[in-house]
Amino acid sequence: MISQSEAVKTVKASGSAWRAELITFVLVSGQTLRYTTADIDIAWGGNTWLSAGANKAPLIERGEINFAAGLEVDQLELTVTADATMTVLGMSWPQALRSGLFDGAEVTLARAVGPLGGGVVGVTPRFTGKIGPCTIGRYQSTIMVDSLLAYLRAPVPRNVYQASCANTVYDSACGLNRAARETTVTIQSISADGLTVTIYGSVQAGLYASGFARFLDAGSNAGQQVTIRDNSAGVLTLLYRFPDKLAVGERLALAPGCQKTRDACTNYGNIVRFRGHPHVPVPETML
Repeated sequence: MISQSEAVKTVKASGSAWRAELITFVLVSGQTLRYTTADIDIAWGGNTWLSAGANKAPLIERGEINFAAGLEVDQLELTVTADATMTVLGMSWPQALRSGLFDGAEVTLARAVGPLGGGVVGVTPRFTGKIGPCTIGRYQSTIMVDSLLAYLRAPVPRNVYQASCANTVYDSACGLNRAARETTVTIQSISADGLTVTIYGSVQAGLYASGFARFLDAGSNAGQQVTIRDNSAGVLTLLYRFPDKLAVGERLALAPGCQKTRDACTNYGNIVRFRGHPHVPVPETML
């Protein structure tokens, strides 16, 4: 059963309400993308969902959702229509889908409700899942989203024997304090493609490879983070660009990455939480 607030029930009962779908993508890198099917941007809970009507977002249409009792795995079909000017993290939608930017991303579908001529009074969750197969076209692509119940069909156990650590750095199993290891830097310059960032001062070369850069200031990039491909003493090379162009003088919080090896865990002083099996040979060796 889908729970609804009293405010939503009242507006819907009045017979004069508008509705809009809110679609949220949470990428594995931690970045969050928000879009709406409305023809204007929708603001709620301190966040803004971008609309295609404002020419800032793709047109997204969804398929039907089936509600049934029991453990039934459902799928949500999203049809994304976007031209070359509608980009995501600096890439066109076909490029982003082909490059794996959305692989493993979590998708949440919710419905915003409000009175005619008024703002949002409440948001009702409708579907949550992970991105599955995608059919990619030049201007129109189809994304299939599997409900989280699909994980019950996975043949792989929770814990597997592998050489690398099974933890994700800074998660609850890893236990490292991210805030204690973050370093704040100020941007000196940015390359035209937004992937190379020069910073004032210097940091340890290579320390932030596979780590994260989190935007600290207010603005359209607030709260966003990207993965760092590599770094030298004064230059960061990002795996993806931030949603909007960075500016000189803005600040980033850098968190070191982890290579998921026993040595890396030892260097962090966290060997007691290491969940890898370094003596398990890699697949090429076993073959």
